Amino acid sequence: MMTCRYALQPHVMTECHHRNDNWYRAVWAINCCNRWLGVRLQFLSALIVLMVVIVVGVSHQHLGGAMVGFLMVYALQATKSLMYVVRGVVVSRLRLCGPSKRHLNLASARRMLKWL
Repeated sequence: MMTCRYALQPHVMTECHHRNDNWYRAVWAINCCNRWLGVRLQFLSALIVLMVVIVVGVSHQHLGGAMVGFLMVYALQATKSLMYVVRGVVVSRLRLCGPSKRHLNLASARRMLKWL
């Protein structure tokens, strides 16, 4: 780090490493939660499609080919929409918990004052 004063360089480097460690811990936790949520949503989607297939299999004498295709496509689209809605809610909740732009600007101003 060539822009820092030489006496402050070890402190700045340890602080940088500490912040990076904290950041990657949070990213790892979010990725784990995202994967957990993805597995559960895919399982729920598979159950919905399985139920539609069972209903179509039981009542295939009363349904035409077009209705069977419509039900299958609708089941797949419904599960895709479910994934989109749930993940959108989760991402919006995570954005509410994160630092605001104003907070980040204040933090950068404090850092500039510290190094001057």
